[in-house]
Parts: sequence; structure tokens; C-alpha cells
Amino acid sequence: MKIVTFHVESSQLEPLTDQLMLYQITLTLVGTKPSIWRRLLVSDDTPLNIFHSVIQKAMGWSDYHAHQFVVAGKKAVLVYSVAGNNEVMQIGIPVLDEKCYRLSDLLHVEGDQCTYEYDFGDNWLHQLFLERIIADDISSQKFCCLEGKGACPPEDSGGVSGYEDWLMALNNLNHPDHEDAVEWLGADYNPFRFDREEVNKLFTSFSLSSAIKG
Repeated sequence: MKIVTFHVESSQLEPLTDQLMLYQITLTLVGTKPSIWRRLLVSDDTPLNIFHSVIQKAMGWSDYHAHQFVVAGKKAVLVYSVAGNNEVMQIGIPVLDEKCYRLSDLLHVEGDQCTYEYDFGDNWLHQLFLERIIADDISSQKFCCLEGKGACPPEDSGGVSGYEDWLMALNNLNHPDHEDAVEWLGADYNPFRFDREEVNKLFTSFSLSSAIKG
């Protein structure tokens, strides 16, 4: 199995002195039935703005919309996103600049979880669950998709309920919105399609310079 390796320099983050760890994470699109999910290996020192791009490619999104990471602790809720993004609005909760934090700031021990929200209109919620921590002896950032299920919904499809409505119309020739669904999704759209090798090829061609925004 090929694990894609990158060397990343970031002026916002000091180099880690501790041994790097690989996080095995499940990424689940909340509310989808059957569940749409991915299982990833990601190095723990990955900056959150890079991890955002990893999620986008693993799921199949096009990064058209705003996003945020949310960690709900016992005493506080922490929100990480792009600095100065006016779409990220949490009343009474400061937004932390994701460029200044790493994946290890969100998830610490096996069993930890947090939320990645994409497109505040459609409100796609992704649950991130840290399944396993693996010691790594190479000082570089790594990304790998191990497995997954389900095609990514199209952008702007109306969230989970809207996507379900489109699929219902697509699969019913007598549905009043069938023709619109064919035009929107395509007649050969397969909601169960997922290609792990395709995702890992995207990681191989992943340009970190383009992922580091701002």
C-alpha cells in the first residue's frame, strides 16, 4: 500500500521535536444512509489547513464553500477555520486560525472525535474519529486512504435530505423531477461508487503550495 509523503514548511508552526505519529481516522458523512465514509492515515503534525484539503480530496468535494473544525470539550467549544472568514459565525465563540494548529491539537488519544463542517448552506457534517495511533519513524507528513464506501454527493445538492430527494427522483422514471435529476446527477450516476486508488492518486498529485491558502 502506497503512503504519500510530503515535506512541508510552515511559517506559522514550529517544527515538532517529538516522534511523529500516524493517525488512523474514520471520516463519516453524518446522516447518510447507507453511510458515506473514508478511513485515512494522516500524520499527527499535519496543519489543519492542509488536513482540510486532505478531507476535500478524500471525500470528493470541490472546496467551493466555507468550512470549519469544531471540537466540543467538557468546558468549551473550539472552532478552527480560515482567519477572517466572515461565513464562519459562532456566537460567543472565537475562531482560531487553522494555519496555526495541527491535527494533534484536535485529536489526542484513541477514541477522540471532532466535527468537520463543510458548506454552511447544505450543512455537510463529517464526524472524525481517531481509531488508532501508530508510531512513525519518518519525519515527514503522510496521507493515505485505506478504504471507504459511497460516492460523494454533488456540490450544492441540498444537504443530506436534498441529496436523498435527488436520488429518489433519479431512480423513479415516473417522478416529476426525474428529468431534472438526470440532468443534475447524470443518468449513469452511481451513489455507491468509491475508488480508493483514485483518491490516493489525488494525494500523489496534491500540491501543498496550492493547499496552503493566504
